[in-house]
Amino acid sequence: MSQNSIALHRHGPDNPLMNMILNYGNDSVAGFNALLDRYSLNHFNSPKRSTVPLLAYWKEPERVLACLTRFGLHAPDTLTLAFEYDVPVQEGKGPPSCTDLMILGQNLAVAVEAKYTEPVYETVKEWLRKDYSENKRAVLKGWLSLINQTTGSQLTHTDVMDLAYQAIHRAASACFPLKGEPGVSRFMVYLLFTDAEAAPQKITRDLAVLRKLIPPDSLRFACVTIRLEKKPAFTALEDRWTREKERLLRDDVMEGLRQDLFFEFSEPVVSDGMLT
Repeated sequence: MSQNSIALHRHGPDNPLMNMILNYGNDSVAGFNALLDRYSLNHFNSPKRSTVPLLAYWKEPERVLACLTRFGLHAPDTLTLAFEYDVPVQEGKGPPSCTDLMILGQNLAVAVEAKYTEPVYETVKEWLRKDYSENKRAVLKGWLSLINQTTGSQLTHTDVMDLAYQAIHRAASACFPLKGEPGVSRFMVYLLFTDAEAAPQKITRDLAVLRKLIPPDSLRFACVTIRLEKKPAFTALEDRWTREKERLLRDDVMEGLRQDLFFEFSEPVVSDGMLT
């Protein structure tokens, strides 16, 4: 067993161990604290970024097994949690698609995108219109080609104009690991941390459209809502950010994550119609 891996029991202490490896991108890290240290200096200045509840949630490794079980998957012998997982553009020039978390195992790729207080992202149409260029059309074509090659779909620009551009390159990112290998279970998951009961309609609508355009079982989609209860330490940081306008809270945010001072989480709820 690698010194950077965590041993987990599958569904109880009498079952075989599973090794879980933490990565930042493609680099293995020695535990949760080392993972935090790999993020950029300004990444935790705000407590309101989705990265904060995302890391607090996945700090408990047993939740990975629960996630796989909920999706009807068997836990592999080795599982990698790759945070900030970059997938390069496939055509044209531009920044990579950076997925919050990619869960990787034998014949398994689960792209997880977290949402907390972030606004709704622009549609493909809006993204193309802003500073329009042929390079942008090439970048979009590359993402669609990656999805089509992996899933057997026939997506074109016109199919996705009203969908969030982020949803397209995140779906493509789920098609990138183990590219070309048969029998891979692929998922694109929006993980929504919220005080509300229901998932945002824009996200569920976009995923429903993609489910209709992409052959069943080649790439599956899920919108998972997790209600959170804020602990006093997190509420205090929120007040400093919102009321006192402090903008350099990185040290306190990181310490709160290390000490598990921020949230209590409910059981995840998968939106109706997803994963079927």
